[in-house]
Amino acid sequence: MKFSEKLQTLRKEKKMSQEDLAQELDVSRQSVSKWESGTTYPEMDKLLALCKIFNCSLEDLTNDNISKINVLSDEKILPNLVNNVKTEVKRIYEVFAKMDFKDFIKFLIYMGFMLILISLLFIPFDGFRRLMNNIYRNFGAAYGLLSSITNLIICVIYSFIAVVVLYYAFKLKYLDNEVNENNIIKEERVTNMEVSEKEEVSSLDGEKIKNNLTIIKTNNRSVLDIMVNAIIIFVKGVVAFCSLPFILTLICLSGALMLIIFLIFKGIVSIGLIICIISLILLNILLLYLAYYFIVGKKIKIKAVFITFIVGLVILGGSCGIMIGELSKYEILDELPEYSLMTSKNYEYNMQEDFFLDTRMYGYYYSNIKYKVDNALGSKVLIDLEYYDKYVNYEIEENKPYLYVNLVDSNYTKLFDEVLTNLENKKIYNYDKYNRYNITITASEENIIKMKENEKLYYDKIHQEDYYNMREELKEKYWEQYQIKLEEYQEQIENLEEEISILKEQVKYE
Repeated sequence: MKFSEKLQTLRKEKKMSQEDLAQELDVSRQSVSKWESGTTYPEMDKLLALCKIFNCSLEDLTNDNISKINVLSDEKILPNLVNNVKTEVKRIYEVFAKMDFKDFIKFLIYMGFMLILISLLFIPFDGFRRLMNNIYRNFGAAYGLLSSITNLIICVIYSFIAVVVLYYAFKLKYLDNEVNENNIIKEERVTNMEVSEKEEVSSLDGEKIKNNLTIIKTNNRSVLDIMVNAIIIFVKGVVAFCSLPFILTLICLSGALMLIIFLIFKGIVSIGLIICIISLILLNILLLYLAYYFIVGKKIKIKAVFITFIVGLVILGGSCGIMIGELSKYEILDELPEYSLMTSKNYEYNMQEDFFLDTRMYGYYYSNIKYKVDNALGSKVLIDLEYYDKYVNYEIEENKPYLYVNLVDSNYTKLFDEVLTNLENKKIYNYDKYNRYNITITASEENIIKMKENEKLYYDKIHQEDYYNMREELKEKYWEQYQIKLEEYQEQIENLEEEISILKEQVKYE
């Protein structure tokens, strides 16, 4: 038996059409037709693929002296199943690999719609479960066991059906369309080759190709396009908004890099910090690049971006390690340099009825308040103010009935030179302590107690006023709502009274 006859016989026994076999072999239908007619002969790789499809040996398939083909045993069923699964997984991967963002949104909407339909299928399953549970209630103690078994069976059956339906929907929408497109492309290629070789092509096949192309173009115009476009515009807007912080971060990092370059000219060099800032700038630019390409719809080179991102993270981690090593050489002190001295200002006041020094509102974080008892002072109150006058100037000012500490002026430009000098000496101080000040209040015990009470009464009064203002605001806010509700109830009362009067008239008439 000739090869062409064997091929035709095996295909029919397998209940496959020429198109099905061509799809499995990744060739055109015309090629399979030529093989079966004996016009052409397949190549070796196609012969091996045919042996795998029809589960036979190459000798039985190609030797014309062998008329009966022995089908191989079922021992290869499992390997064939594994190969089929691998092939299907590869096809699914290729479908997702070819998707752009718009196609992926369409996929999510389509599968979400299918999930909604599948969830509706659970209603009859749940109804059957409830019915069986009501029946099981008559079995007494066996109710729990029977109910659990039924629930498990129903869940397994429903899950299996849901998975099958989802896969079939995915296959019908994507895998089959992908195969149709591939076949049409191959048929067009074969048609063009045959025309160039001046071979005749039937008008029926040409019409079929044309119709298939029309179907694919129609499928591409999905009714979901409007919804998908709206979602894409919204997502792009969100991405553009989320890109603004990265733009600001890039500006700040660029400024930090300029500052580091300035420090290098001053003799302060930190290799780890320089590499860290540069790597952060590159990562920031990479994220902005991804956002820009996503917004304008350009194709992103995922592999190059991924490699760049990983390399940037590695460099960033290495620079942080170098920076920690460099920082370990510095001495970090929670104090000011030894040459920093405090100045003192003295104030004298006469005790009055509402007199006190405000220690809460102004500079509470930086202040250190002490009270000193001296009964010999009588009605006098002495206040000693100490602070670092190198960069700030504090004064005690009066705002009747209380006193407060006011920052008159400051000059932190000189502090930058001091910081640079200390960095050259590998020392980092807590320069925030330049804003600290000490206050010592000396007065009689009676006046000290009176000042503390005045301060407490003053703030209690403020809190009461705040509470009253808040209560009035809430009252104004909800008063209109109460008025509206009151009018609605009043209208309901009037309507009820009118209905009652109508009913009375009807009863009287009857």
